Order: sequence, then C-alpha cells, then structure tokens
Amino acid sequence: MALTRLQRIVFGFGHVFNDLCASIWFTYLITYMMNVLKFSMGNAGNLMIIGQLADGLGTTFVGLESDRTSPGGFRGYGRRKTWHVVGSFCVLISFPFIFNPIPCAPHADEWARLIYYGPLIALFQFGWAAVQNSHLSLIPQLAETDTERTRLNSIRFAFTVASNIVVYLSAFLLLKFNELETGKQDDDSGQLSPADAESFRYLVFIVCSLGSLCTLLFHLVLKEVPNSTVEVNDNRAGINDAEEVDDGVEDRPLAAATSSASTAACTKMLSLDWLKEPQFYAIGTLYMLTRLIINVAQVYLPLLVTESFGLHKAWIAIVPLVVYFVSMLTSVLIETCHALGRNRKVANLLGLALIGGFSASAYLVQPDTVTPWQLAFPALSLGIGSSIIMIMSMSLTADLIGPDRDSSAFVYGCMSLVDKLANGVTVWIVQHTQPHMRPGGDICMKFFREIEGFGIGGFAAVAFLLTLCLLPVRIGQRRKLAAKNDGPNGYGSVERRPDA
Repeated sequence: MALTRLQRIVFGFGHVFNDLCASIWFTYLITYMMNVLKFSMGNAGNLMIIGQLADGLGTTFVGLESDRTSPGGFRGYGRRKTWHVVGSFCVLISFPFIFNPIPCAPHADEWARLIYYGPLIALFQFGWAAVQNSHLSLIPQLAETDTERTRLNSIRFAFTVASNIVVYLSAFLLLKFNELETGKQDDDSGQLSPADAESFRYLVFIVCSLGSLCTLLFHLVLKEVPNSTVEVNDNRAGINDAEEVDDGVEDRPLAAATSSASTAACTKMLSLDWLKEPQFYAIGTLYMLTRLIINVAQVYLPLLVTESFGLHKAWIAIVPLVVYFVSMLTSVLIETCHALGRNRKVANLLGLALIGGFSASAYLVQPDTVTPWQLAFPALSLGIGSSIIMIMSMSLTADLIGPDRDSSAFVYGCMSLVDKLANGVTVWIVQHTQPHMRPGGDICMKFFREIEGFGIGGFAAVAFLLTLCLLPVRIGQRRKLAAKNDGPNGYGSVERRPDA
C-alpha cells in the first residue's frame, strides 16, 4: 500500500530530534568545549571519540536486538518504533546537560569535568544510535519501490537540512542577542568565550522542545507495517518487477522471471549472509566516506571561519546556515527530478565533484584578504554536493537491502558502526595532531584550511573512484541468491532495478 503525503512527512518528523542534536554536536561540540568550557584541544577530541564509540557500539547493539525483537515490539507497538521510543528518551535526559556547565562546579578541574561529561555523552550517543537505526530500518519496511525509497530518503534529508537551518538561525540570533545584552560587541574580535554559555543553554532548550514535539507527532500518526503485510507486498513487488524488467533479460519467459522473483522473496538474508556479500563492503565504504565528508567538514567549518579566516563569531552560524539552506533546496529538487533519483551513481559522481570544488576553494582563499562574499562559492558547493551524496548514499544502501527487511537493522547497524568509528578516530587524530596549538596563530590559520582542503578533498577523491568502480555493478544482486539459480547472470536478482 502506497504511503500518503502526510505519512511521508510524518516519517520525516521521526528523525528531527536526532537531526537537531546532531547539528549542535558536529558543528559546535569542539568549538564549544575549547572556547566556552576551556577544554584543551586533546580533551575536546577525547570527548568526541567517546561519543562516536558509544554511538557505533550502540548502533550495532540496537541493530542486532531490533532484528531479534518480536515483530510486534512492546505490546504490539512495532519493534522499530519501540526502539525509537527508548532512544528518544535517552537523548532527552542526557543532551541538555552536555551543552551546559556543571551545575554545582562549573570551574572544576579539567579531568573532573571530563569524567562528568563522558557518561552523559555516551548515554546521548546510545540513544541517538537507537533512534537513527530504528528510523532507517523503517524505510525498507514502508517503501515498496525504489522510487518510494528515494522519496523517503529525500524527505528525511530535507528534514535534516531544515533542522540544521533551525539550529544555525537560532544560534545566530542567540549569539547576537547575548552580545548586545552584555555590551561586548567589540571585545576580543568577537570570538566565542565562556560568556556565550547562556546562548548555548537556550539553544539546547529550543532543540529539546522542538525535537520532543516532532517525535510525539511521529509516534501518534505513523504506524509500523506488520511483517506479514510486508512479506505479501514483497512477493507481489517481486513478480511485478519481473514482468517489467527490461535490462537485458527481456527475452526470458515470464514463467522463469516469476519463478526467480518468488525465489528472491523466499530466500532471506541472515545477518551472517551479509558478511559474504562484496556489495555490502563496497556500499558500506561509500556510506562511510560520505559521512566522513559531511561530518568532518561540519565539525571544522566554524573553526575555519573564526580561526583561519578571522571572521566574527556570528559567522559560525551564518556560513553553515547558507550551506544547509542550499542543501534543502537541492534535496527538494532531487525529490521532484526522477532522473537524478534513478541514476544514483552518476548523481553521486556529480555531488563528489562539487565537494572537490569546495575543498579547493576553501584552501585557496587567502586569510589576509578574505571577505564574507568569498565564502559564497565554498558554501554553495558544499551545500549542493553534500545533499546529493547523502541522498544517493542512503538510496544505494536501501537498494542493497532490497526486500530483506528483516535484516535491514543489521545492515544499517554495521554501516553506522564503521561510520561512527571513522568519524571519531578522524576527529581525534586531528585534535591530537596539534594539541598545543593556540587560536589566532599562523599554524592554526593554516591547519584548518588544510583539513577542509586536503582532508575533505582526499575523502571525496576516494569516494569518486569507488563510485566509478560501481558503475557497471547492479546494486542488490546477491551471491547467495545467484547460487540458487541456473545461468551465469544470476537471474534471481531481478528484483533490483538497472538504475540502482
């Protein structure tokens, strides 16, 4: 049964709380810990990797347990939505404390503050992982076609971008209001300081209030599809796809196609089966690189703006705001442009080329002569490129899973584990590369330009080469299924579209 427009929109609500928190986490955690709470660069990186490790391990745990949970979940509520509730609660009770000084001892020693924030970050990231995994696992369960999956991914990313816009706009207004209220417009070149702690306190309050409301609407309106209904739809979709396939097997008898589709529906992928599939590793690597590009660029964009280019602290909200506003427009375009949705790998190459343009321009801009307008091209390139590669990466992952919805949480869990570990280790290495670097120095100015230039550009180059290697590959073809069918072409994979 096709989803209504209201159901698609409400589905997007289910990840808004996560998106709002992730926006603050990736964009402001490092700069907040360093400039507001006065952590060292090394310990700020330690807090980040604690969170990423907890997120990765939590994602894997939730992925396995979510697949093992009975289809009805808690009292028939649905197994994915049950874990979604658990995760949302963990986020709600932990995240507000992370971006606030310790209530009774704001000036405690750094090691004591590290012990205080560490468990809170671990609990938050476990909850975040539970929400992300359960929400992603609903996509193959709700969507019956490739087009519907792309549409849900586009809507999901549009809400991600909208959430980022809300965070950055709120941050800009709060920082400016706090500056006017304290009368410190001209002090210390407008850099972040402990005086801005109140701005982040109000920002977290806005995020938790709006996120909780969206989560409530998600649970009240959207119903999880029972497994029995999904399996019936899988069988019908497999037969319909077999009748419509025209990618080089159109001369096959309909009976053979129907038989293969039925085999596809009956041959389910178990968790260990995925570990034997080469495409599982290829798509997982591409997903990891995509997340590295987006997250690392997001983490160091505020530091690039303030430390490398010396702009006022309000620009740590303005530049990301431009990036994500352009991303939102791009995601809407992808949803309405079926050509981009169907040619996923070609579209991904286009997005990666734009990311390369961002890296080159971010590095080539000279700090001594930079003006805000010179950041327009890097911001536009990053916004459009990140939107394209994120949507295409998620769509390719959904194509990989195909009808194997029962093990979808395991797939998303493994990919998210590698993603979180890679992001955490990367940021930790960056933070410990120059642990004694002081803001405003020449080394500092060059350092963050090199991260956005060579670091992000390097990730994009590897992802570009991997996507080129995937061009002739039909995403979703199973070695396990091909072994059950005669002929070298593995006709059992006809449930996948040639445009995947």
